[in-house]
Amino acid sequence: MSKDNLNKKGLILLANGFEDTEAITTIDILYRAGIKPLMVSMNDEVILTQCKNELVVKESVKNIKFTDFDFLVIPGGGAVMNNLIKNETVDEAIHSFMSEGKLVAAICAGPMTIGKLGYLKSRKFTCFPSCEVGIEGIYTKSGVEVDGNIITGKSMAYTIPFALEIVKYVLGEEKAKQVENNIYAK
Repeated sequence: MSKDNLNKKGLILLANGFEDTEAITTIDILYRAGIKPLMVSMNDEVILTQCKNELVVKESVKNIKFTDFDFLVIPGGGAVMNNLIKNETVDEAIHSFMSEGKLVAAICAGPMTIGKLGYLKSRKFTCFPSCEVGIEGIYTKSGVEVDGNIITGKSMAYTIPFALEIVKYVLGEEKAKQVENNIYAK
């Protein structure tokens, strides 16, 4: 693995109501691969998760430059419906990453944020059932779908495979297999 791969920077957008497992497990898998993603708050420093857990997020989206990051992760949950789907800053982030051909990964309701901007048109994608309504694209109902620089996940139950696909995309298949073997104790 090249030195450049060890310095990959990920950005995870979090807002009140984000789905706990989809965010925290993805962060955990990325850490195990050697990537330390930056959690960024769309709200205040203390964010309330979907399960009503408090999470302190020290960085605000207002203070970062999207161009400083290699990939973007958008977890699902009520945060998507109540905040992210109608947030211009989220739109700006997606546009920034997509215009540079960088990875955008979203799970559960998260793909709605990509789809509403037209980036799933003619692409395979998956999401939580009913969240595909109104999205132009090829809805597969798969657990995880990879199409070019977009990775989508169906639901919380597919968080580990979703996160491993991010590792595979960013650091390669060998690293993803290594992490998978370590977490499954193979």
